[in-house]
Amino acid sequence: MVIEVRMLALCSQLGPPDVDCIYCRQPVAVGRSEWSDQSWKGRSWYVIITMIYAALVGSLTGWVVHQSIARWNKNPTNLDLRSWAFPVTAGIAGSLVILLQVYRIYASRRRSLTGYRLTQADFFFDLQWNLHLKYLFLLIWIGAIAMIKFQ
Repeated sequence: MVIEVRMLALCSQLGPPDVDCIYCRQPVAVGRSEWSDQSWKGRSWYVIITMIYAALVGSLTGWVVHQSIARWNKNPTNLDLRSWAFPVTAGIAGSLVILLQVYRIYASRRRSLTGYRLTQADFFFDLQWNLHLKYLFLLIWIGAIAMIKFQ
């Protein structure tokens, strides 16, 4: 069984249609499809989801970094979009999301050409499964450290 958490009930639907169970090596359906198997609607959905993820992750990253710097300076403030921290870190984080989504297309095409099958462990630890959740935990961790250290 594969458990998946979706941000705002959104999913790009890109990935292997099934993965091998790490115990019995039987295929486990994950409900996704490879890039080469997707229609133009599926690919368009992927581009739309990529832009949504880039905007959300960029904004959230910019806010966390801005607040962390404000706490470091012992000056907790409301979000100031004129400061350098928010736009720079939001732009970097949003760009990284787009690069990772392009990498996922490349990895999908490579799997299709070679016939490589992921195991559940590969799927979990790779960039194919719940990347946004892993990143959210990282942001919470950074924000928590800033709150504790610079309180």
